[in-house]
Amino acid sequence: MIDFDDTKFKNTLTLDVDRLSKRDEYLGQSQNTSVEGGALNANYREVDAVAQVSNQLGKLGYVYNQDWYWESVGCDELTISFKDKKIPTILKLKN
Repeated sequence: MIDFDDTKFKNTLTLDVDRLSKRDEYLGQSQNTSVEGGALNANYREVDAVAQVSNQLGKLGYVYNQDWYWESVGCDELTISFKDKKIPTILKLKN
């Protein structure tokens, strides 16, 4: 297990979830058969956005909990904290 110290991540970035993922928020949403919310039908678009950011940064060699970490997600926003000041430029260019 990696020793986590959030004081080393001095920078934050908030991204628009809808720009990161086009996945349905809830199962059946695009077929109009959705039952919103609930633990078994969470907001899949937000989860997909976290996965997209993780994948993009991982491909570039950034390591989770060493170079950046996921701060929060909600209200169609995803916030990460990070060390390298190039990360906002990288993510905004790709999204």
